[in-house]
Amino acid sequence: MGPRIRVSGALRRGENLLLIEHTKDDQVYYLLPGGGAEGGIETLSQSLVREFEEELSMKVIVGNLLMVAQSVAPDGSRNIVHMIFEVFSEDHPLVGENEDRVSGFLWFSVHADPNCISFRPNILSQVLEQINNPAYNGLEPLYPEWIG
Repeated sequence: MGPRIRVSGALRRGENLLLIEHTKDDQVYYLLPGGGAEGGIETLSQSLVREFEEELSMKVIVGNLLMVAQSVAPDGSRNIVHMIFEVFSEDHPLVGENEDRVSGFLWFSVHADPNCISFRPNILSQVLEQINNPAYNGLEPLYPEWIG
């Protein structure tokens, strides 16, 4: 089975980055909002818009692709390719009623120590470095028409 694609969004508001909180087996950890891309029926941007709506009841505009990261479980059971986009929204987050995985959200200071929370995958320092770099203009995602 091939890698799973996970789209996520870096939503910065002032000096804070929006994170979602997951609780699993009494363990709390944080992620960028997002989730699995629905292959075959939507683009990566459409997936990200849907995930923000489902998880946080927010309408977002998807911007540049900031980074791609891959995490593979040591036993090979999971292989996830993380596609991280900048996103914009004026909406206030509200955990969706049907979200059993999301236990809350956090506005994390972009100047805080990234090691002070449990973040998955372990790339928070790299994400903060990218969004704190005003000269970085992202990668451009391309959605060419399928030619069959």
